[in-house]
Amino acid sequence: MQGNNPKDQHDAKVSRRKFLTRTGAGLVIASIPGKSVWARTSGVTGSIAVSSNGSDMGDTVNFALRSPGYFKNSAKNYNSSKFRDIFGGNPVSPATKKTTIWTLQDVLNNPGESSKKGLGGPSNVNYFLVCIYLNACYCYNSRSTAHGISFPVVGFDKQFKTLQSFASYLYQQALMNPSGTGMALSKMVDDYHV
Repeated sequence: MQGNNPKDQHDAKVSRRKFLTRTGAGLVIASIPGKSVWARTSGVTGSIAVSSNGSDMGDTVNFALRSPGYFKNSAKNYNSSKFRDIFGGNPVSPATKKTTIWTLQDVLNNPGESSKKGLGGPSNVNYFLVCIYLNACYCYNSRSTAHGISFPVVGFDKQFKTLQSFASYLYQQALMNPSGTGMALSKMVDDYHV
């Protein structure tokens, strides 16, 4: 987690913006508001974060995300859900264009890009889509920091009103830029892992 030191926070913001620019997935993470924007209530839109004004808003919230490995072993009540039902399509990858119905657990069990076994897709995009979605589910459904997770992106007063709209948004970003989205989501997990 980031420290409360203003210099550390500024350095983290600068680092985040550089990362977004480098990966070409700027819209993915920038449209999912930064810490301070998520803490705000009504009127939050992706344009605030994209214009980089969102970082300067007050009211911070400490993020705490779990890794894909955590969910692989601990999210049994969600992991039997079908990837297609959650995200609206099959995992993003040439190897998964088959009609097989993959579950979230299948994706978590088979990371990587391999055309024979891996369901992770380019830069493990599917693996991190599942991880970020499950972080949002746990935070939304418990309305607290259950399992040590603090990821308030879904709710009446948040940018995404439903878990389905959040999942759909993530999936559309992954379809447009699989590798960049995978790298950006991986970086998000690394930055806020507990």
